[in-house]
Order: sequence, then C-alpha cells, then structure tokens
Amino acid sequence: MELSVNAKYLMKSLPQDEKRTHYECMKIFADAGFRYLDYTPNTAGEDWEAQTDAVMDAAARCGMTLEQSHAPYNRYTKRPIEEYSKHISRALQAAAKMGNKQIAVHADDYNMEPDGSYNAEHAMAQMYEFWAPFAEQAASLGVNLAMETVFEDRNGVPKSRFTSRIEELMGIIDRFHSSHVVCCWDSGHAYLAFKNGMLDAMKTLGSRITCTHIHDNYYGKDLHLMPYEGEIDWTAHMRTMKEIGYKGNLTYEFVYGCRPACLIEDFAAMAYKTGMYLKNIFDEE
Repeated sequence: MELSVNAKYLMKSLPQDEKRTHYECMKIFADAGFRYLDYTPNTAGEDWEAQTDAVMDAAARCGMTLEQSHAPYNRYTKRPIEEYSKHISRALQAAAKMGNKQIAVHADDYNMEPDGSYNAEHAMAQMYEFWAPFAEQAASLGVNLAMETVFEDRNGVPKSRFTSRIEELMGIIDRFHSSHVVCCWDSGHAYLAFKNGMLDAMKTLGSRITCTHIHDNYYGKDLHLMPYEGEIDWTAHMRTMKEIGYKGNLTYEFVYGCRPACLIEDFAAMAYKTGMYLKNIFDEE
C-alpha cells in the first residue's frame, strides 16, 4: 500500500486570482513525502490532450507517479448526454496516457420515473446501457473503471440515487463480468450511506474494491476532512481493509476549504504523517 493524494486540491487554495500550477500543487505534496498522485486533467476543452501532457510533465518534474483520476459526473451539472459521454471518453484516454490504473466514476446518473418515483430495476438497466461502452473502452485501455460508493444526497427524496445501496453498487459491478469494472471505496461517502454498517458493506464488496478515496466526515455531511477530524473509526476501518485483502493504495480525496498559503506545507505534512499512521495500522500483524 502506498499513500496517494489528489494534489489538484491545492490549486484553489489561494485567492481566486492566484491559482497554483500543476507543478506547484504536486511539489508541495512531494516535499511532504508523497510519491503517488490522484490527478485529473481538464478534459472539457479541445486542448485536453495538451492539458494531460502538462499534468504528466509536472508529475515527472516532481518525481511522482500518476496512479488514479476521476471521470466527470453529471448529477449536478446536467450536460447534454452527448457532451457528457465525450468527456468521459476523453477522461479514459487521458487516464491511460498518464499510466493510471484506476479512474473513479459516479454510476448514478439515473433519470427518475415520470411520476418522480424510483425504480431500481429501471435504474440498473439504464445505467448498465450507459456505462457499457465505457467499460469496454476502459478494458481496451487497460484502465479499471472504478464505481464509487455514493450516498443519498437530496433531502426529502428517498431512494433517488442509484448505487447508494450496496446491492445496486455490487449488482452493476458484477453485471459487467469484467476485471476492469471494480469499486472505488470512498470512505466518507460509505459512512454517510451505511453508517455503522459501513465495514460490513466493505466486507460485502470485498475484492471488488481496488482503489480508495479516503476522507472523514461528521454530522451527516460530506465534508472530505482528514482522517481523525470526523466520526469514522479509523483503526477498525484499516483493519477491515486488511481483512478483505485490499491491495490498492490509500488515496486522499480533499475537496473543501481554502487554507492560507503559510499553512499549506504544514497541512501537507500532517496529511502525510496521518496517512503513514493509517498505513502502519494496516501493516500490523
């Protein structure tokens, strides 16, 4: 197990008129001790290949390995389906070019029934049809399409998010019968989705889990905090990962917050130290 981090998080941790470069983001984490990266280039524009090259160049300059990225998702942005599909295809190509082993996806863009109800069978059929060509593309590129643990995120609308239930997530992964369609275990999302049953859910998913998004939360909110800043029992979490025979990396996914520049190096150092502490729990006999 190696420690990995979504270094692009630091790009926005400055005033809006001052963005860090890819290299600057990566270098901060490299100096803290990280050697592996979860990094997603911008594939929205026609210069997406140049954007991918820029990420690869920055990683090489920092001596870091690109190992994971994230496909775009459409639950909130609602791009036209043709545009959304084009972006996913580009993201897969970019992942392969960067040498990534995994690309995380949200397999939850199910359209509700006309009457506003939720139909799990229809959701499964619709999402299988949508993701099938990308599963095939991922396999041809040698990249794992890692379907992420997600949670119900719309208050007052029960059962509206496909794959927020363990049987749906496991069901669509297994339906592909492909070693390249797997699960990304998002710890914070799993805690919100399964509460005290999250470790049982991890055991149920078992070897389907090949990569992670590691973060903490509390008060039922998706806060993407550093471990030990929320409510997750990290000793039990890491021991369960060991129990299921997890063989992937421990990959942070930080999202929110904007720390002052003078604190960023301390933040990166603490993230690395915390990650090593978790790794030591995992490595215990």
